[in-house]
Amino acid sequence: MSEEQPPAPISPLGPNRAPTVANWAEQYKELNKHRWSWGHLQGIDNELRRLAMFVGTKEFTPQVLAEFQAATHERKAKPWTIHRTFREVRQFVLWLEAMEFVDYRRFTSVIRVPPPPKVAAKIFTETQYERLKAAAKGTYWYYAVIMAYRTGARYSDVALLKWESVHLDECYLRYLPFKTRKHGKEAVCPFNVGGDLHEVLLEMSLCKGANPKGWEAYVCPDMAMTYPINGGQFGAGPQKRFAFKQLCEKNGCAGLSFHKLRNSFMSRLVQSGASYPMASQITGLASASVFNQYAKPDVESLRKVMDRMDKKDDPPEGTIIKLPGAA
Repeated sequence: MSEEQPPAPISPLGPNRAPTVANWAEQYKELNKHRWSWGHLQGIDNELRRLAMFVGTKEFTPQVLAEFQAATHERKAKPWTIHRTFREVRQFVLWLEAMEFVDYRRFTSVIRVPPPPKVAAKIFTETQYERLKAAAKGTYWYYAVIMAYRTGARYSDVALLKWESVHLDECYLRYLPFKTRKHGKEAVCPFNVGGDLHEVLLEMSLCKGANPKGWEAYVCPDMAMTYPINGGQFGAGPQKRFAFKQLCEKNGCAGLSFHKLRNSFMSRLVQSGASYPMASQITGLASASVFNQYAKPDVESLRKVMDRMDKKDDPPEGTIIKLPGAA
C-alpha cells in the first residue's frame, strides 16, 4: 500500500474559481497573516481547514454551519480545543460578513463560542527554573531561559533581540515586542547588576565578532536563524517547541512550555504589587485585558497592598490631599 500523501495546498481564489469556504479561507489568511505569529497562523490554518473539509463544495449556509458546530461538539477533543475551534471560525465568519461574502448576522448568530475552560495555571517555580537553567548550560537555551524568566519576553522577542536594544551600562532593555509591534509600544525592562541575565549578556557580548556575517546585530544569531520571519526553515517552530519540551521533561518540568516562563515572570510581577501601567511598560503589554489574565495575586500579596495603604491612610493634621480633577 502506498504511503498516504499530504493534502495539496489550496489555491487562492481566482477569476475562474468558485467562492468556496476553502478559497475564502486562503484569502482570509493571506490578508491577515502579517498580524499573526507563525504559530498562530498554523493554528488558524488547521481550524479553517477542518471547516473547509466539512463544507466541501456545498453551498455555505447557516444550516451547514450549525451542522459543523454540532459535529465539532461530538468530537472527542479537549474543551480548550473546542473553544479554539469556534473562536477562530467565528472570527473568520465575521470577516466574511465584513467582506459581504455572506449575509450579515445570519451566520454569526448561529455560532456559540463556549467559554475557555478554567484550568489551574502552571508556572515555573524558582527550583524548576534553576534546574532548567543548569541543564541548558552550553546551549542557546541557557540564554533563552534566563531572558524569558527575568524579563517576561516571548520566544519571538528572545530570538530577535538586537544589541541596539541592550543597554549593559545602565542595565536595562528597550525593545519593540514583535507580536504587538503594530501598537508601537516599547518594553523597557531593567535587570539586576550582577544577576544571571546581566552575566549571560556580558558573556554573549564577548562573542560578537564570532557571529555569522549578516547576523551580527542579533544577541543570539543561532536563535534568530530559527525564527521563520528571518528566513528560518518551515518547521523550525515545531522543532524548537519539541526540543524545549524534551529539555523540560528531562529536568522535572514536564507539562510546561516556553511561554510559561513569561507567565512565571508576570505572576511574580503581579505578586510584587506592580500595577498595569508598570507591567505594561516593563513587558510592552498592549492591552489591560491581557494583564488581567495574570493579575491573580494570592492572599499574602493582597495583604501587603492593604498594609501599605493603611500606613498612608492618615495624612498630617491640617493637610488636604486634592484628587486629580477635584475643584
